[in-house]
Amino acid sequence: MAAVLVAVAVVVVALVVAVSPSRSLSSRLLTLRQMPAGWVVYTKAVSPAHDCTYKYMEPHGVTQTGSAKVIYDDAGRFPIVEEKIATYTDAAVAFRAIVNGLSACVGVTSVGAPVVPVEHVAPFTFVPVGDQSAVFTLGFTQTGETVVNQLLIVRRGSFVAALIVDNVSTSTTYAPGDTSLLRRLATRAVAQMG
Repeated sequence: MAAVLVAVAVVVVALVVAVSPSRSLSSRLLTLRQMPAGWVVYTKAVSPAHDCTYKYMEPHGVTQTGSAKVIYDDAGRFPIVEEKIATYTDAAVAFRAIVNGLSACVGVTSVGAPVVPVEHVAPFTFVPVGDQSAVFTLGFTQTGETVVNQLLIVRRGSFVAALIVDNVSTSTTYAPGDTSLLRRLATRAVAQMG
């Protein structure tokens, strides 16, 4: 009888893990305690990006096996920080596919769908983190306001994460601006992924 109960318990645990892979991924995301003082969980809907960068964490030809995300903001003000983490059948292949997909958007300027046009995508230099990393700016202008997203794609082991810092640009250019918040959070995010 005890052996049957142990076997049933093992099967139930295996089913829970198989059905809810996001549970373990959620624990690998940045926590509110790791954010600057005064930050809160962002609860508003985030407008999806232009077609070129839309669903960039789900590149064609790569199978995503689990994902989780969290969004924080500075008590209703910019910047906004979003982190997405995912697992794939092959994380190194997925990382390359994500970076290649974003690289294909460099220089693409168009009014896109579904909602917000990404008018400018560009790589920029950043301190390498994790096993592999790449950084891009995604800039757009909406209702007269220029927003620049600093987007870090990082692979650590079998996980690939995107860390995004959205900020209002102080100029009309799509330069990355101050990257100090991204640097601090990247270090924490990579440690949390392990």
